[in-house]
Amino acid sequence: MAPEVLLGQPYSRPADVWSVGVVLYQLLTLARPYKASGLEELTEVVQTHPVGLEPDEKLSKCGHPEALCQLATMHALLNTEQDERMKLPTLIDRMQAFSDAS
Repeated sequence: MAPEVLLGQPYSRPADVWSVGVVLYQLLTLARPYKASGLEELTEVVQTHPVGLEPDEKLSKCGHPEALCQLATMHALLNTEQDERMKLPTLIDRMQAFSDAS
């Protein structure tokens, strides 16, 4: 669940973008970006352990293109601040550009 949803804030489109980031991370690494035993712990882990290429060994060593991996980080889809999270049209544009380059 997106950080804002975990904090009891209203559900909105940026929460869907967060979910895309979580699924992308899982597809790239075959692991979950955040591990917790319950919602309270998950809320803390999401806020205190941002996902980035450097601190995240699984993501940095997964073997997929760096541009794709970068989407599944705190700098794009997994930004804990919903207003700073990548917007869906930007994600679509980046995915199209990535597809065109392949």
